Amino acid sequence: AMSAKRIAPSDAMRLAVIQDGRPLRQIAKGAGLPASSISRFMNRRRGLSSRSLDRIADTIGVELRPVRRSA
Repeated sequence: AMSAKRIAPSDAMRLAVIQDGRPLRQIAKGAGLPASSISRFMNRRRGLSSRSLDRIADTIGVELRPVRRSA
């Protein structure tokens, strides 16, 4: 079985935003966040609070959940 390499939650979110395919400003508007904040986050120039990440997750329809090791 191939083991998936763990990636940081922020990187998982960046990937999810890219896969969503909508323009960042549209996602930002849906999440109620400044487009500049999401843009800087996507360019790794800033982090986002877990609350902001949750709002982006809701907007793009992904679920942020703790990763548990499956036996």
